[in-house]
Amino acid sequence: MVLKQSIRRPNPPLADSVFKMFQMHGKVVIITGGSGGIGYQVARGLAEAGANVALWYNNSSKTEQLAASLEKDFAIRAKAYKCSVQNFNEVQVATDAVIRDFGRLDVMIANAGIPSKAGGLDDKLENWQKVVDVDFSGAYYCARAAGEIFRKQGHGNMIFTASMSGHAANVPQQQACYNACKAGVIHLAKSLAVEWAEFARVNCVSPGYIDTPISGDCPFEMKEEWYSLTPLKRDGDPRELKGVYLYLASDASTYTTGADIIETNRSFVLRAVKDVSLEDRPIPELKDPWDVRVHVAQTGICGSDVHYWQRGRIGDFVLKSPIVLGHESSGSVVAVGPAVKNLKVGDRVAIEPGVPCRHCDYCRGGSYNLCPDTVFAATPPHDGTLSKYYITQADYCYPLPAHMDLEEGALVEPVAVAVQITKVGKVSPNQTIVVFGCGPIGLLCQAVCKAYSAKRVIGVDISRSRAEFALTFGADYVFVPPTKPDGTDDSIWNEQIARIMKEKFNLGEGPDVVLEATGAQACIQTGIHLTKKGGTYVQAGMGRENVVFPITTACIRDLHIRGSIRYTVGCYPTAVDLIASGKIDVKRLVTNRFKFEQAEEAFELVRQGKENVIKVIIEGVSS
Repeated sequence: MVLKQSIRRPNPPLADSVFKMFQMHGKVVIITGGSGGIGYQVARGLAEAGANVALWYNNSSKTEQLAASLEKDFAIRAKAYKCSVQNFNEVQVATDAVIRDFGRLDVMIANAGIPSKAGGLDDKLENWQKVVDVDFSGAYYCARAAGEIFRKQGHGNMIFTASMSGHAANVPQQQACYNACKAGVIHLAKSLAVEWAEFARVNCVSPGYIDTPISGDCPFEMKEEWYSLTPLKRDGDPRELKGVYLYLASDASTYTTGADIIETNRSFVLRAVKDVSLEDRPIPELKDPWDVRVHVAQTGICGSDVHYWQRGRIGDFVLKSPIVLGHESSGSVVAVGPAVKNLKVGDRVAIEPGVPCRHCDYCRGGSYNLCPDTVFAATPPHDGTLSKYYITQADYCYPLPAHMDLEEGALVEPVAVAVQITKVGKVSPNQTIVVFGCGPIGLLCQAVCKAYSAKRVIGVDISRSRAEFALTFGADYVFVPPTKPDGTDDSIWNEQIARIMKEKFNLGEGPDVVLEATGAQACIQTGIHLTKKGGTYVQAGMGRENVVFPITTACIRDLHIRGSIRYTVGCYPTAVDLIASGKIDVKRLVTNRFKFEQAEEAFELVRQGKENVIKVIIEGVSS
């Protein structure tokens, strides 16, 4: 019997660490058009990852200085080579020179390009031919020269810079030749990926509107129209493309070939009340030395997100322009600013979504949750975290222990909210605590109270199924209020419910602390009547802006009444510790999980308020 031999090729050696996958130490990269724009910024990105770089240029006298700066900044080898890519002989000579100088070639990036000067009918034939020679033939010549080397050595990596113009006829500029050439480059890459599959990978990047020398001479009016066509109302910085080229050039992409990567920041955007959409936005750039860019992996849906979606406002925060939703997130660091020392690329982090000014009296006093200049995710006018990438400050990212997964990392945020609520209530051991609400925040408040050794924790909810779940999660006892008889005054009934609870649970004068996590008027009134004299009542739930409040009872009973919003110093580290130690099993709260493309469906499920839905998680955009 003769067994058929499998056509399957072996897998390449793979590093266990994602950070090691992106390392380029010892590899040699040629970058055409390397004297500026995308080419030079990509060169810096690859050099930072450890690659030795050959910068090809046509007529820029500064390229040798740029190569020297790469060597100085990143302790790698770099050299400049003059080469006109429209001449195959020059391409071949320059390629041979790189092999002679560096001893090898691992990656060729065909990046050089020139724009059209007019539309199809108005372009001079000599200009048309020059664009074809540089943008299309030049790309092929680079591939031809590198491909021969890759075939001989049995490995290699070819990357083309195309353009979104290869996918769509951009307006208002007329550039038929440029568009056609870039479309040709895209298809060339796909074709060579098939032909070279045995010895090399071939991929393509199609940037959008990028601020490069090619676009530098465009009229102001034309650029304004470009900006009007993009969600962020700006062009991209070449530095915002370094990551995608590094991915394609490194061993992180060993199973990627024939791809045309149109690098964008996929985002779930609230455009107006009840109007959401998935949009492709430019990759956000690092603007501050302390900035980090996080690839968002998991995001929980909060009631405030749904509130903005359905009503467009919460208090003074009013939706006036589109924002990205989401603020309960975790992810992996993909870029760090030069001043960042506590994080590195590859670190998994929980994101604290509010960054305060750090300088006002509130911040200096430790109550940064009250800072009037806080940039808080998904609070108008600031974008949230339901994007592929999110920019924030390094000290507001909290590294996750190795045994915590990224779903748990996303749920650090609501746990931190519960930690703050209990902090405001001064919850301490041997106290009796009543928590109104067995939704996510109420359940987490109950769990935090038990972690703090509260003597008794009583959960209250109108949903019997949620109350029963609370008994298994953090509450010692639960109470489901009876239905109010017809014709009974609301205030009188709510006071009666407080008396029933005191008797049922032997509360005497009442519990030490009441934590209100629903915002419902009935719970607020009952909670005030329930709290013992001199006790503490904390309002954390947000419902209607104005409710009937039993102020006389609050005064007579000398209650300590506090509000709670977000988190303060220490809440996030405490939340991470509570989850990491196993004291709070947040994964038990997750009832539904959705892909990023199903975000609107996920929001609708939360809006419906079904009893069997507790916490909904949206998976991030994949790499």
